[in-house]
Amino acid sequence: MVLMVDADEHVPADLVAEMTQAVNSAGAETVMFRMRRKDYFLGRWLRRSSGYPSWFGRLVRPGRVRVERPINEEYIADGRIAHLQRIFCTTPLIADRLLV
Repeated sequence: MVLMVDADEHVPADLVAEMTQAVNSAGAETVMFRMRRKDYFLGRWLRRSSGYPSWFGRLVRPGRVRVERPINEEYIADGRIAHLQRIFCTTPLIADRLLV
């Protein structure tokens, strides 16, 4: 499996643990895992920024998932899709610069 993340996204330790367990117990028919994302700005969650809880396919099995649209990608799977409960986060890079 390959985890697809953007430069402004980070994966908390609890999500790493859940992904590890899910991948180890998933059969070959599971080709993608979707997870929810929370958007943050200046350390605060933007509750209505992305229609939370939106599900994003980010953990994929190479060769079994194709990407449509080069921007705001959409992943098309040719097998089973599972959902993870933990959440990954995004913080706009400009916010990092303002806090320095």
